[in-house]
Amino acid sequence: MSVLHEHTRLTLLHATRELARAARRTAASKPLGSEEHDFYAGVNSAAESRLHPGRAAADDRTWLARHPRAFRDGYMKAEALISVAVATGASHVPLPQFAAPARRRAI
Repeated sequence: MSVLHEHTRLTLLHATRELARAARRTAASKPLGSEEHDFYAGVNSAAESRLHPGRAAADDRTWLARHPRAFRDGYMKAEALISVAVATGASHVPLPQFAAPARRRAI
């Protein structure tokens, strides 16, 4: 493994750890069971599954489907951001922002 490749891998690990920390901190600041809490718990789960692939429950295809929609949204957004960072060698993975689903108005 080249020194450059190893440096990039370590940089991505650090960025993913920081994403997990930020997601845990944000989830902890939201009411338990709220959509925002679930979203950031999903972000944390995606980061942790990248950090510890041997323990990833996501290997079970039905695992993610059993979680609330906000959790799934957070997980998928984080996965996409981490994948982009891996492909580009980015040194930072931004914390995705929760966006409440649009509510339909009664007519």
